Amino acid sequence: MALDAKAAVVTSSTPSVGTSHRTRPVETDWTASKLATEVLRPLDGAKPRYITQAPLPLDVLGGMGQYVGALVLSLTLADHVCVAVQPSENNSLSICHVGHTDDHEVGVVHVALDRLVAGAGVIEAEAIAILASEIQDDTVIGVVGILVECIRHGLLPVTALSTTISFGLTHSSIDDVDFQVALMSGVVVSIAKVLNVTVDAISCHTAFQAVQSTWMRRAIGLEGIGAILHGEAHALSQVRCDPYTCMGMLPLPDDIAIVGIDTGVRHSHACEKYTKARVASQMGREIVNRIIEHDELTDLHWDGLLSRLTVNDYIDRFRDRLPAQIKGSDYISHFGSIDDPLAVIEPSVMYKVRSRTEHHIYEQARAVQFVEALARAVRTRKTSPLVEVGDLMYASHWSYGQRSGLGAIETDLLVNILRQYGSDCEIYGAKISGRGCGGIVVVLMRQTDQARAALDSAMADYHQQTSLSPTLLCGSLPGLIVSGACSA
Repeated sequence: MALDAKAAVVTSSTPSVGTSHRTRPVETDWTASKLATEVLRPLDGAKPRYITQAPLPLDVLGGMGQYVGALVLSLTLADHVCVAVQPSENNSLSICHVGHTDDHEVGVVHVALDRLVAGAGVIEAEAIAILASEIQDDTVIGVVGILVECIRHGLLPVTALSTTISFGLTHSSIDDVDFQVALMSGVVVSIAKVLNVTVDAISCHTAFQAVQSTWMRRAIGLEGIGAILHGEAHALSQVRCDPYTCMGMLPLPDDIAIVGIDTGVRHSHACEKYTKARVASQMGREIVNRIIEHDELTDLHWDGLLSRLTVNDYIDRFRDRLPAQIKGSDYISHFGSIDDPLAVIEPSVMYKVRSRTEHHIYEQARAVQFVEALARAVRTRKTSPLVEVGDLMYASHWSYGQRSGLGAIETDLLVNILRQYGSDCEIYGAKISGRGCGGIVVVLMRQTDQARAALDSAMADYHQQTSLSPTLLCGSLPGLIVSGACSA
């Protein structure tokens, strides 16, 4: 198997290990061509048509950090969503999905513009609530929601709602949250091109937050938007959350690859467990805030975000004063509600406040150390900084499972297998990614025959022990703002 971390296409020069795993095909040209020929060109009129390729993000470190102001490190994958748009003649929004089979496009949805827009181009809040309640498909909710919020935030004119939108995914088993965020990003950039307006990542992020809180009511999903929008191929995007700030790109060494392995399992309770972890950490944040106010700890420069606390300050001043766990009803009676519309306390649930809180503080420290060590690896071309980066990944994996409670037996098994091969085989680190409870394992490795053989063997071992077929995710595309929209 030839693994090119800079290319969008994965080729195979040697057979993979039996049928134990597969490399995901990246069918860029096929998907874009199908969108252009079967969706856009049959439409009447000669209005402009554009296609974008929105890469899916791979959370490398700092995930779950959106609401604590963390530094999030993400890589753009070669796997992506193709989005095609064209202005519509019928004063309505049309959304359709091009499948990966030869039959036909599916899931066509039409939304009449006059349902949302009143006089002078004003979007009615009541109409939004009614429409959002009627739409059963999260994908459609996301597309309509991002257009409406971009209009409300002044990023797009109201005519953005009079558009034909079609999309195709390079593979059907991509994490649905990352897929939806990439799709929405592709829609915004494509329509902005059609309407000849400029959008920036910071304003887009604000609109996405509105979709997340108002339309989807979901506590997860926006950590990778920085990579999707302004990521560069074969480089990590560094995004500081709350307020959203792009900290620049961190190129990987030429002979180093970061790849993902889809474990083939996603547990159904992932979203519920993620939300509970968020609630618990927000409880911890509020208790920390009250301690700071009570003790008048003005030297901390506290702004209400957990990522601002150093590990030493946390251990010395707060750790022993946080409850290991507390029942929701008891917390409410002592402290009231928490200021987070996507983290609602359930009175009957027991929340592990201390461990869920300290994950974010330690993870922020790891993210900073990760950047420093990887930059040193680029500068010195030595192996020791890569080993240090790998150790940080293993520590993050442990914390994700043990402190946040979002691990999974399958991801633990795969990470342990990879760790056994270790740096002697040029596999330097591995960790769980994304929303946890299964999903993707991120691997830091060297691009050599030895490392590729070790990766193949590790995936074969995993298949043998679980009967699951892992999928290798490799290659990297530039983000949407970097690559732009192409004429269809």
